[in-house]
Amino acid sequence: MALVWGVGETIAVEHLEAIRSYIEIIVGKTIRLDSGEIVKILKADIREKKSDSMLIYRYQLVTN
Repeated sequence: MALVWGVGETIAVEHLEAIRSYIEIIVGKTIRLDSGEIVKILKADIREKKSDSMLIYRYQLVTN
């Protein structure tokens, strides 16, 4: 079984809607990273707090 990774990235408020739309499209899909690895995006969400927003996502390495 392949490992599952979780990642958090701080995002700018002005990019929230664009990122939200994009993650709706890629969740459940298999994509190729810049490194050449192929991963499946398992889940993603944006956590919003007063002045900060964070993109949190989980992916599984399919092949490297």
